[in-house]
Amino acid sequence: FAVSQSDNMKCFSQDNEFFSLVDEMMIAFRHRWPNVLVQFEDFSNPHAFQLLDKYRNRHLCFNDDIQSTGAIALSGVLASLKARGKRFSDIGEERIVCVGAGSAGLGVCETLVKCMVDEGCSPDQAYSRFYILDQHGLFSAGRSGMDAGQARFARRDLPEGMSLENVVKEVKPTVLLGLSGAG
Repeated sequence: FAVSQSDNMKCFSQDNEFFSLVDEMMIAFRHRWPNVLVQFEDFSNPHAFQLLDKYRNRHLCFNDDIQSTGAIALSGVLASLKARGKRFSDIGEERIVCVGAGSAGLGVCETLVKCMVDEGCSPDQAYSRFYILDQHGLFSAGRSGMDAGQARFARRDLPEGMSLENVVKEVKPTVLLGLSGAG
């Protein structure tokens, strides 16, 4: 069963109302179909991560934007390491620029961070390998309005709002990800 964030759900003014409705839906799905697999689709960030964190250990569910896209991107990065004659454990040496800071962009980056940690990097080392941009440019520590997921990727060494062109010139990425729905 796929659950998406429709325009009607976007009108909720309070997160409590939103999560109360989703709780009610999840209980109803589980009651009617005890073995149902729920796919969360197109939920806004940070709702996408919050829903997945809340239900992943209580219901059979996944978020396509976060988990499926992350798995595909990880397989591409690992294949590129192999094609370049490197080991999977070398993933922690990659310099990754990601254009897109929504659920798909952050989901992919979090998947890559988990792989880096599994391959021996500390979480801080892993997060330091990323440069995340949205329609306003590079995420830096001085940006206001970031959610916790975005803040983990905020740079402290480069200026806020740096353009993609300048980030690429400065960082010389080994991986460039495009995961933005913004123009």
